[in-house]
Amino acid sequence: MNKQRIFESGGEKRLDYIDSLKGIGIICVVMGHSSSPFTHFVYLFHMAIFFMASGYCWKRENAANWRSVTDYIIRRIKTLYVPYVLFNSAMILLNNAFIRISLLTNDPRFLETGGWGARFGLSQPLNLSEIGARLCDVFMFIGDTQFGGATWFLRVLFIVSISHCVIIWALNHIKAKSLREGITVITVAAGLVFLSFAGSVLMKPVFSAYLAYLLGMLFRKAEDRFDYGLDSGVIATVGLLFLDCFGSIEMGSGDIVNPLYFICVSSVGWILLRSVAAVASSTITGKVLNGVGRRSNVILLYHFLCMRIVSFIYIFLTHGDMYLLASHPTLSNVPGWLWIAYAFAGVLLPILMLDLWRGIRAKLKNQEKKPSNA
Repeated sequence: MNKQRIFESGGEKRLDYIDSLKGIGIICVVMGHSSSPFTHFVYLFHMAIFFMASGYCWKRENAANWRSVTDYIIRRIKTLYVPYVLFNSAMILLNNAFIRISLLTNDPRFLETGGWGARFGLSQPLNLSEIGARLCDVFMFIGDTQFGGATWFLRVLFIVSISHCVIIWALNHIKAKSLREGITVITVAAGLVFLSFAGSVLMKPVFSAYLAYLLGMLFRKAEDRFDYGLDSGVIATVGLLFLDCFGSIEMGSGDIVNPLYFICVSSVGWILLRSVAAVASSTITGKVLNGVGRRSNVILLYHFLCMRIVSFIYIFLTHGDMYLLASHPTLSNVPGWLWIAYAFAGVLLPILMLDLWRGIRAKLKNQEKKPSNA
């Protein structure tokens, strides 16, 4: 089996191959939002991979006692809730400015364009009371924004990871092992029933996400039984192409065809991405994927905004109407190859923004440490 290195980051051990897998996963996410010809294929597994990666990295120590649980919840608040609130709040506060520069539009001609214009409709300026109401929704985890559309993942992972931690903590206080396992099975089964018949728009993705989370835990336990490489990657690709003929997945709305199909495509997608990460592990490509994976959160947050730069350039060069810049996530009725530019912008520009910010912050800190001249 391929043994891939583990490295230290921020006081915690990071799994190199998981970062590479997340790098491939976030590239798939951006490709799916770029109107690429592979959208239907990558949607089969691209979001489930991230929930599986989180489950894969789960540590039982997080639920060892109530203090561990509270520490874990605090970490989840910092890494999931705070970015969700800050980003969506910023998008709400910038709503009126975005309308003025055509990132959003209230121009009725936009509806006549068809495509994305007809799908997402017009945006209207917000007054103070409307801004306050939307900010309250965001703080309550029940609201988001057009540019923060992908942040549903942060909300759902927050709910899933904390719920799992509390469930495991509670089950640890039950002595009978069979009872613990039974309660876990019943909990997941009840969730899947709720997903299929009674789930709200907010809650529908939660139980499919939790199922993916548990799948990740199973793959961690079975890690030594898999030999990821070129052969497994080819087999997984063929398997996904076959499964692609029988359904589609949209985790954001909880549409997963049925639990068995979701388990199959998620598992085969995991094997595919783990195989690609294994093959690329000792190459420059592997290092690039690893770096992308470690920056996947900033890509998730900012890729929609960065993709608008491609739309702006295309509109400018073709002398199009600027209200079309509000097309989300991409322009419609454009050359098929433009998705490549959207994908590159959605991945690379957020990374450049983050690295530039880190460089500026590091320089400022170094300047503060230097003694001032008397």
